[in-house]
Order: sequence, then structure tokens, then C-alpha cells
Amino acid sequence: MAEPVPVSIYGVENLGGSYNIVLVDTVDERFVLIGITEDQAISLQLGLYGMKYIRPLTHDLFMAALDSVGWKVKKVVVTNLAGGTFYSELYLSAGKKTVKLDSRPSDALCLAARAKCPVFVEKKVLDDYMEDFKEMLKELKNGEGEKKGIRI
Repeated sequence: MAEPVPVSIYGVENLGGSYNIVLVDTVDERFVLIGITEDQAISLQLGLYGMKYIRPLTHDLFMAALDSVGWKVKKVVVTNLAGGTFYSELYLSAGKKTVKLDSRPSDALCLAARAKCPVFVEKKVLDDYMEDFKEMLKELKNGEGEKKGIRI
């Protein structure tokens, strides 16, 4: 598999009533939008800006639990896009030991925002996503999007 592409968590966008995490590949000007719920959007924003909620949110609790046993979030890799669902892996480390966990991207990215760790997207995921996005724009331009119920 190709080397994963480093991306930055640009933030959360509310597009037509749905929340999306925006991951940006600043080198090749590509991006990925990953749909999330409102509570995940709030948690991600709090993590990005280093803010705390009145009581610990789930991602804060997970970070505190990791810290209490000496583990750190090392990196997040968005590994696949299949059937409209994104997949990711969360890498944790303690000393010389590293473990890789299957994770929903929303959870992994909320943790990455708190840990300030690197985030990557597999090149194929970026390529496929951008191809699908360009096709959708082409359909909208040609008026075919309205027939399929696509609106931006």
C-alpha cells in the first residue's frame, strides 16, 4: 500500500444541516469530508481549540484513562472508504510498545485533536474521494444531480 498522506484537521463544517469533519491535504489541495453527528462535532471543536466542557465528554474520559496508564495517542490513519463508510486506525503507544486499533474516524479524530498527533489518509482514499466529488460536481453542472436528489 502507498504511503499515507499527512493531512490537517481543518475543522467542522455544517453543510446543509449535516456536520462534516474536513481533512485537508495542503500539498496537493485535496480534501475529505467525513460525516459526523452534532455531539461529535462539538467534541472535535473542543479538542481542536483546547477547551473543556463542564463535565468530561467521552473523548476526554478516554484520554484521561490512557494517560492514567501511561499510553499516548500516537497517530490516526484513515484507511478505507467502502460503501460510503470511512474506516480508520488509531495508534497508541507506551514506551516501545505500539498498538493499532480499529476505530470510527469520528472517534479517532476527536482523540487526535486532543493529543495534537499526526493524522494521515491513505492515498487511495483521497484519490477515490476526489474522483467521486468531481463526478458529483459534473453531474450537478449538467443538471443530472437534481434527478438523483443531490443538492449542495
